[in-house]
Amino acid sequence: MNLKGWLFGDFIDKIECNLEDREICWRFPINEKEISYNAKLLVNNYQICVISIDKGIFDTFTDGEYRLNIDTLPNVAKALNWQEDHDEPFIADIYFLDSNSFSFKWATTEPILLHDKDNSIAQVIASGKFTTRISSVSLFLSYIFKDNKIQSINRLFEDNLINALANRSNSIYTLASSEIEFAYFLKSRLVNIFIENGLILEDIAVDKLDVEQKLPSIVGIASENNHYYIIKNSKANGPYSKDKIVEMIKNNKLIPASYIWKHGLESWVRVKDLFDVENL
Repeated sequence: MNLKGWLFGDFIDKIECNLEDREICWRFPINEKEISYNAKLLVNNYQICVISIDKGIFDTFTDGEYRLNIDTLPNVAKALNWQEDHDEPFIADIYFLDSNSFSFKWATTEPILLHDKDNSIAQVIASGKFTTRISSVSLFLSYIFKDNKIQSINRLFEDNLINALANRSNSIYTLASSEIEFAYFLKSRLVNIFIENGLILEDIAVDKLDVEQKLPSIVGIASENNHYYIIKNSKANGPYSKDKIVEMIKNNKLIPASYIWKHGLESWVRVKDLFDVENL
C-alpha cells in the first residue's frame, strides 16, 4: 500500500466521466493515486469503462453503478493475485470510451506529390471531415496504445490517406473530378483499415480539393538544340538524341501524353505536340 495514501487517506473513492464535451476516449486522472477497494464506479449511457493494467485490457463496464472489488473485477483480481479476503487499494488505468459517432477534421498536412500515368506529377491539397465510432474495444485500444504512446484517430486517417492515393489505379485527375468522387474513393480504401483498428468509418466529407500539375523546373538544364529531356521518376531525365526519342516512342516507352522538353521551348510539352506519333 502507498504509505502517503495510508497516512492521509489519499485514495480514489469515486470514478466517473462527467465531461461537458464528449470525447471518444478519455483517461480518468489517477495522478499516481491508488484506487480504493470497493470504490464506486459510475458509467453513463453510451459509455464503456475499461480497467487497464500495463496497457492490457482487463475488465469492462457498460452504463450502470458498480463497486470495484474481487467480484466485479475478476480479471484484475487474477492479474494482481487477489485472495478472497483482499481489501487493499490497487493501481490501474481507467479509460472511458464513448460509443457515439464522432466527427474529426482531416487535412493534408503538406501537399502530396503523386506520379500519374503519363509520368506527370500532381500536387494534391485536400481537407474535410470524417465520422467514426468504436466497434471493437480491444482493437481500438490496441491501436491507441500502439508503440507505447497514445495514437490519434486523425493520424490513422491521414497516414492511410497518403497510402490510398499512392496505390490508386486511376488517374488522380479522374478521382479528383469532384469532391463526392474523391470522398467515395477514400472511404472505399480506408473503411477496412478502420475496422482493423476497432472503428467504423461512417462517412467522409471533402470540403477542399485542389489538384494541380507540378512539373520539374527547366531552369538550369543544359541542352543543345538536338537534345531532348523527358520526365521520369518525377525528374528531368536525359539528354536524349532525336533518334533515341523516336526509338522510345516506337517501343512504347514514351506515350503520346508523356512530357518532353528541348532547348527553345518555354516549358514541358506533350510528346504528341512535338512528334507525329502515329506516323513514326
